[in-house]
Amino acid sequence: SLLGDREFIGQQWLYALERRGLKFVIRLKGNLKFTVWYKGQIKERKIKVKAMARYMLKKQLPFMEIVLEGSLIVQFVSVLNDDPNAKENDKVIFLITNLDDPLEAVKLYRVRWSIECCFKHLKSNGFNLEETSLEGDHKIDILFSILAFTYTLAIKEGILNDYEEQIKERTFKKTGKTYREKSLFLFGFELLKPKVDNLKLLLQYVKMVLESCVQSFLNLNFYYHFNYY
Repeated sequence: SLLGDREFIGQQWLYALERRGLKFVIRLKGNLKFTVWYKGQIKERKIKVKAMARYMLKKQLPFMEIVLEGSLIVQFVSVLNDDPNAKENDKVIFLITNLDDPLEAVKLYRVRWSIECCFKHLKSNGFNLEETSLEGDHKIDILFSILAFTYTLAIKEGILNDYEEQIKERTFKKTGKTYREKSLFLFGFELLKPKVDNLKLLLQYVKMVLESCVQSFLNLNFYYHFNYY
């Protein structure tokens, strides 16, 4: 599913995703208004997202159906933000989705936070991308590709080397929050560095990764082929 934050707005855009067969879970701004599908018909006036959330809470409704572009029925879901430091306007999270099970939207949206972690490591805490002096779109595209690939390899190394067992959790007295002493990325990146320290090692490592991917693909194809027959 496509997961997105509040900057991804526009009914035409969401309608286009549906037409292309793409499932989505998008967070909504609280001041947006939508037409509601209620008891088998379209309500004439548009209702604010916050008002819908209050109504759902009062009636104990898990979700409501809303109408996009006058014809597409999708689901509206609201959930309390479990972040104790959330600002007043962020106490409740509003989501719009076309998933078959609307309640899956809340679980999936939590996954979206991983891209924020990726941005942090790309920009500052890792690769310092913002300090690049490269000019030219093609050069920047290549740099992004290399860093994204390296980031993925670092995460892979961390997972394969038992990150959760190796890096202990630590609880801060002031906030009561529990964090691991080192992020999955930094743990994996430290393991990755000596394996790609020069061009020869890098090419050997990439070859190994690609061969592993190809073998996994072949095994998957064999599994489906075998079960089909």
